[in-house]
Amino acid sequence: MRYLLIFLLTIAFHISYAQSPRQIFQSAQEAFEKGDNQTALRYLAQCESALGKSNPRIESLRAICYSNMGDWKNACIAATMYFRMAPPSNYGTPAHKDMEMLKQKAEAEIKAADERFQKDRDEQRMNEAVRFRQEQEREETVRTNARKKESESQLYAMYKNSTDPQQLEEYLKMFPNSSYKKDIDFKKYVAAGDQDMKAKRWTQAVNNYTKALELKNDATVRNKLRDARDEQGFAIAQQNGTVEAYQNYVYKYPSGLHKKEADRHLQVSYLKLARYYVAADDYNKAVAYYKTYQERYPQGPEIAAVNKELCNLHVAEAKKQEKTNTAAGIGRALELYGYAQQCGITTSQSHLNALKRKAKRWGRQDIGFFGWHADEKNLIGAMAGSLNNRKLGMYVSARTGIGFFETASDWETNNANSLEESTNTDKEFTGKIVPKDIHVNLGLTKKIAHPLYVFAGAGVTFGSELRQFRSFSGLYEEYVVNKDAKYTSFNPEGGIYLWLGPLVLRYGINKPLHEQFTSGLMHHFGAAVKF
Repeated sequence: MRYLLIFLLTIAFHISYAQSPRQIFQSAQEAFEKGDNQTALRYLAQCESALGKSNPRIESLRAICYSNMGDWKNACIAATMYFRMAPPSNYGTPAHKDMEMLKQKAEAEIKAADERFQKDRDEQRMNEAVRFRQEQEREETVRTNARKKESESQLYAMYKNSTDPQQLEEYLKMFPNSSYKKDIDFKKYVAAGDQDMKAKRWTQAVNNYTKALELKNDATVRNKLRDARDEQGFAIAQQNGTVEAYQNYVYKYPSGLHKKEADRHLQVSYLKLARYYVAADDYNKAVAYYKTYQERYPQGPEIAAVNKELCNLHVAEAKKQEKTNTAAGIGRALELYGYAQQCGITTSQSHLNALKRKAKRWGRQDIGFFGWHADEKNLIGAMAGSLNNRKLGMYVSARTGIGFFETASDWETNNANSLEESTNTDKEFTGKIVPKDIHVNLGLTKKIAHPLYVFAGAGVTFGSELRQFRSFSGLYEEYVVNKDAKYTSFNPEGGIYLWLGPLVLRYGINKPLHEQFTSGLMHHFGAAVKF
C-alpha cells in the first residue's frame, strides 16, 4: 500500500511539472536569442526526444546554432536533414533561402578545412624531407670538415717553416678561415719584412714588421723592427743630406747602426759651415758651429783646428768691434779678448787697460736736464737740454725780469719823459725805471771731460724798459713803455755745464749785439735736475 502511494504521487508530480514540445522549442529559441547556443541545442534535443522525431524547425534552428559555434560539419548535417524534411510549401520562403545559403557556406568551410588539412599535411611532409636533407648535409659537412681539417693540419706542417711570403699567402687562400691564420699571417709579415731588408726597402720592412707585432709580441721581430727603422732613418738622412737630417738620426738612434758614418758627416759639416760663415763675416753662426763641434766631438779628428780657428775668430771679431768706436763695441771687444785669452791668445795688458778706460769713458749715459736759468738782472727763467756722452747735445733757455709781469699803459713815452701820447697830462715821472728784457737762446752742448761740458748758442734779445708815472694828486700810478729804449738784437752766448750727481749747473756769458745795449758782457747762470 505504501509503495502504491509513492508511485501515484510520483506520477502526479510529473504530470504537474512536465512541459510540452512546443514549450521546450520556445525555450530553445529564447536561449538562441540570448546567444547561448549550447543551451539552445540542449533544448532542441529535449524537444526532439519529446516528439519522438525531428522536424524542419528543429533542424533549421540546430543548423544555425552550430554555424554560430563554427561547427560547420554538424551545421551541414542539420541543414541536410532540414532539406530532407522541409515540405514544398517552404520552398522560396526567406527562411528556406537562408538555409540554402547556410548549407552552401557550411560546405565551403568544410572544403576549405579539408584543403587546409591537406596543405598542412603536405607542408609537414615537406618539412620532414627538408630536415632529412639538412641532416644529411650536416653529416656530409662534418665529414668534409674532418677531411679538410686533416688536410689543413698536414699542409700547415709543410708551410709553417716557409720563409716565402707568397707560399704562406697561398696557404691562406686555400684555408681563409684556418685556425692557424693568425700564425701564418705573422710568419708571412716577418718573411716579407726579411725580404724587404735584403732588398733595402726599409719603409716596407718597417710596415711589415709592425703588422707582425700587431699579431704577436715577439722579441726577435722587435729587434728586426728596430734595425729597419734605424736603416730607414739613415736613408732619410742621406736622401736629405742636411745637417738637421743627420742630427735627427743621431738623436733618435744614439747607438744606431750607422752612428759612426753620421758622426763623421756631422764633423765635416760643422767645420765646413763654420768656415763658410767666417768667410761670410757672420761671427755668431760661425761660433755656433765651432762650439757645436767642440761640445759633441771633443775628441774629433779636427778638434785642434777647430780650437785654433775659433780662438783666431774671437781676436778678429774683437778688432772689428774696436773699430765701431762705441761703448758697446769696446765692451764687446774686451769680452772677446777674454775668450781668446782662455784659448791661448793673449793681448797686451796696456791695450786692454786703454780699452777699459775708453769703455768707461764712452759708457757714460746721455742725460737730459730741466731747471732754473737767470742773470744778475733777470732772475726769472728756465732751461732744458741734453748732455750726451759722445754726440752733440742741444739746449734751449729763456729768462726775463719782473718787468715782464707789469702791465703797461696804452701810450708810450721817451727818454725825455714826454706826455704827448697821453690823453691826460696830470702826471709826472717818478724816476723809477723797470727793465723789461727777454732773452731766448738755443744751442749745442759738447763733452770736454767728464763731468765738464761746454755750450755755445745764440738767440734773440727783446730789450725794453718801463717808466713809472704818478698823478699829481698821488691817487694812481702807471708804467709806460719807453719807446727810445726798445730794441731787438741777435744774442750770442757760450759757457759750461757741470754735471754733479743729480744736478746740472750752468755758467755762461752773452752780449746782445745792438747799439742800445751799452753794458759789457752779461753773466748768466742756472741750476737743473737731470733725468
